[in-house]
Amino acid sequence: MLLRYTLALLPLLLSPYTLAQSFEWQYTAGPTAPIDQFQLYPDGSVLGISDSLLYRSGDDGLSWQQVAIAPAGLSELYVDGARLWGLADGQVLTAARLSQAWEVRSPDRRVDYLAVRGDSVFATVRSEPDRIYRSFDAGRTWEAVTHEVPDRYTWESREVQLLPSGLLVRRWMEYDFESFLFWSDDGGATWVEGTCGPFLALDPGGQTGYTATPPSYSRDLNTWFVGALLRTEDGGKTCESVRNGYFFGLTCLRDGTLLIGEYRRLAHAIDPTGDWETVELENRGVPGSGIELPSGTVLVPTRSFSLGIFDASIMSGAYRLGPDLQQARLTGPGGRAWTLAVADRKLYAGADGGLLRLEGEVSEPLSADQGWAFVGANESRIGGLYLDADTLLVFADNDEGYGFGVYRMDEGNATPTFLGNSWGQVVSDILRTDAGTLIVATTTSEPPILNVGQAGSNQVAWLPVGLYRVPSLDADFYLSKETQVYRVGVLHVDALTQTLYAGCSRNVSALPWTTTLCSGALVSSDDGNTWVKIAGGLPAADDLTEVFAFTTMFSGSVIAATRNGVYELDGTAWSFQGLSSTWVYSLHTHPTAGTLAGTERGVFRWDADTETWQPLGLGLEERTVYDVLATDDLIDGEIVLVAATDRGVYTSTPLVSIDAEDEAVPAEAFAVAAYPNPFADALTVEVALPEATEVRATVYDVLGRVVAEVPARTLSAGAHRLRLATEGLATGVYHVRVQPAGQLERVVTVTRVH
Repeated sequence: MLLRYTLALLPLLLSPYTLAQSFEWQYTAGPTAPIDQFQLYPDGSVLGISDSLLYRSGDDGLSWQQVAIAPAGLSELYVDGARLWGLADGQVLTAARLSQAWEVRSPDRRVDYLAVRGDSVFATVRSEPDRIYRSFDAGRTWEAVTHEVPDRYTWESREVQLLPSGLLVRRWMEYDFESFLFWSDDGGATWVEGTCGPFLALDPGGQTGYTATPPSYSRDLNTWFVGALLRTEDGGKTCESVRNGYFFGLTCLRDGTLLIGEYRRLAHAIDPTGDWETVELENRGVPGSGIELPSGTVLVPTRSFSLGIFDASIMSGAYRLGPDLQQARLTGPGGRAWTLAVADRKLYAGADGGLLRLEGEVSEPLSADQGWAFVGANESRIGGLYLDADTLLVFADNDEGYGFGVYRMDEGNATPTFLGNSWGQVVSDILRTDAGTLIVATTTSEPPILNVGQAGSNQVAWLPVGLYRVPSLDADFYLSKETQVYRVGVLHVDALTQTLYAGCSRNVSALPWTTTLCSGALVSSDDGNTWVKIAGGLPAADDLTEVFAFTTMFSGSVIAATRNGVYELDGTAWSFQGLSSTWVYSLHTHPTAGTLAGTERGVFRWDADTETWQPLGLGLEERTVYDVLATDDLIDGEIVLVAATDRGVYTSTPLVSIDAEDEAVPAEAFAVAAYPNPFADALTVEVALPEATEVRATVYDVLGRVVAEVPARTLSAGAHRLRLATEGLATGVYHVRVQPAGQLERVVTVTRVH
C-alpha cells in the first residue's frame, strides 16, 4: 500500500545522533529581567543594564539585543556624546563609541561609585569616606583630593553624582539608615552640607525643579523611614520638602509632568502638592527613575526592594509607557525561567516573578511573536511545577526561605487557585504514587511555627522539615511518618518499580530540629513510608551535597544530576556517569528524544552507543539551562524541545514533522506491519486506518516491561509510515503494540540485530 505520511508518533529510543545536533535553539521570550538603568545613545537607540550585561533597543524598548562588545560585570553606565563610560567589577572603563572595544581608565583603587561629564571623571571608594578621586583628562591621569568630614558622623562613603547644574554631589550614611548630602562647585576641593538629601533625579534645566530622596532602612530598628519629594530653586544646593512618601524614582518629562515611582505603581502630576493620578503596574517591580525618548515613550526600570510585609524583591523587566502614560507593554531582556510544564496543550514556565503561560493555541513552531502572560503566583519565584492528570500544581516562594504558597490549576482555568501553605515550609516538589499517595518534599532555612492538628486548632509546634505522605491535597494537616532532613529539593518515581527517590539540596551539621541528615539522596520502596540513604559516591565539598534532579533512563538505570556532573545508581552506591565539573540542573527522559540534561553549558543528550553526553543544538552554549523537556503536546505529531534558561525560554524547531503528500486515502481495514525484520539500523512501522481514530502505542521488551509508551492520539484515516531510529536499543526481541480506540490491538514482533 502506498503511504503518504511521515509521522513521528510511535517513537522508540533515538540516539543522540538521530536527532540533528546542529539545529539552532530559538528564543521564545518568556520572563523578562529587570533593567537597572537606561541611557539614550546619540543614534536614538536606548541602552540598558540588566544583570551586569549591556542591552540595546532600537524600537523604543519593544525588543532588546545584548551588545556583543561590552564589559562583563557592568553595574553603571554613562553616555556622554558618543563616548561611553562604565563601572565593572570596580574598574572604570570607557569606549569611544558602542562598536569599539572598552579600555580601563581607573585610579589605583577598586572604585565603588562613578560620575562623568565630558572629560571630568570622579570616583569614590567606600572605605575612604574623606577622599575623592578625580580626572580632568578622561581618566588618563588621576589625583586624590581629601577633605574634612564632621566627627559626629560614622561615615560610610556612598555614591557620587554630577547634577545638571554642575554641582558635584556626595552622599554618606550615618549609622545605617540616615543619609546626608554634601555638594561641591569646585570639583571636590571644598564641600558644603546641603538640605536636599540623596538625589534620584533633577529636572533637565538643572536649576529649578524637583528631586526626591528614597526611603531609608535601619537594620538596628528593623524599620523603614519614608523619603521626601523636594523642590529646588538653585540647582540642588538647597531644597524644601513638598511631600513625604516611599519614592523610588523620579522622571521629569518635557511638558513639566513629574513621573514618580512608588511601590508597584507610578504617580504623575504637574503640581505635586495637589492630587496625583496613578498608573497601576500590571506586573511586579518597584519603578525607578526613567527616561523620556524623542518619540514621547517613557521607559521606566524596575529594581529590588523589600518594605516590611511588602516585597518586590522579585520583579520582571521594565515598563514602557506611551505618550498618554498608559502602560503599553512589559519589556526587557530575557530573565530567569526555572521550571517547565505542558498542561492542556499550553506551555507553562515558572520564573522569577510568577507563573507564565504561552498564550493561544500553538499550531506552528514556537516563535518570539507569540506572547507570554503572567497568570498567577505573582511576586514569587516559582520553585517547581508538577502535572498530575489534569491538574497543574505550582510551588512558589519568595526566595527567602519562608513566605510561600501552593497553587492549583485545573484544566480550563485561566489562573491558578491558591491552596495555602498548610505544609509549613517551602514546598519544593510533589508527586503522586500509583497508590494515590502524595509525597511532599519541603525545605526551609529556619524552623517555622505552625498550627498543627485539626482545622481550627490553636496548638503551636515546631514543624520539622523533610518528606511527608499526604492522603490528598484537600486533606487536613495529618502527615504520617515524616523523614526529618534539612532540605529536600526534588522527587522522582521509577515508573517500572515504583521506587521513590528524593534529592537533598544540602547536607549540614546537626541542628536541634533535625533528626536525620540527608547526604545527597534517599530512596523508598514502600510508598514513602520509610526512606534509606543512598549517598555513597556522590560528590561533596564543604559538607555540601546537592542533587538537583533524577530520571530513569530507558536502560532502566536511575541517574542523578549534581553540581559535578551526572551519577548513576549501581545497587546501593552512585558512580560517575559524565559531564565532569559541570553543574547539571535537570534531567528528562522522553521516548523519542532520549535522556536530556540541562546544564550550565546548555543542553546535552545521552548517547547510548558511545556512552557519553553530547551537546544538543546550537545557541545555548553560554546559557544556564535550569529545566529542559521534550514534548509532542504542543504541535500535533511534532517533537519540540523546550529549555528554561537564565535568559528566557528557548525552543527547538520541530524535530520531526508531518509531511503530507496529498489527501489521505482511507485504508480498507486496520493493519500494522514492520520492516525490515530483523533490523539493524532503522525500523519502519506502517499503520493503516479506515477512519480517523484515537491510537495508543506501547513498546515492550521480552520481559513485558514498557520500553516506550506513547499517549493516545487521534490520527486521520489513511496510511502512516513511521520511521523509527533504534540505535539506543540493545540486541533482542521487542513487541510493538498498536491499539485504536474501540478496536482490537495489533502486535508486531521485531528483532534488533547488530
